[in-house]
Amino acid sequence: MYTNDQNVPTVKLKYEQSNGFVTAKQQGFFIKGPLPMEWMSKAALLPGKAIQVALALWWLAGMKPQQKIKVTRQALKFLNVSNDAYRDALLRLELSGLVKVSRLRGQ
Repeated sequence: MYTNDQNVPTVKLKYEQSNGFVTAKQQGFFIKGPLPMEWMSKAALLPGKAIQVALALWWLAGMKPQQKIKVTRQALKFLNVSNDAYRDALLRLELSGLVKVSRLRGQ
């Protein structure tokens, strides 16, 4: 019936001592903190969509705490950032010393 497990409808449950398992409240997206305000302030001073790209980076870093982050189209779409604006903003963040970017040929 389902060819991809991600398409299977699911319901999150939580356990309460008094009631047993109950449906958990749905939470929206959030950015895991703490966010360094000095870093965010520098990103906010940059022109274009730099602050939106900075927020996308922190959002993705909170979901997968690794050294390297690959920015997804979902993150850019959610923050209303086009591909061109993303490339410009990432370059500005890199030139200001806020992020380090490793580019692979053809990507």
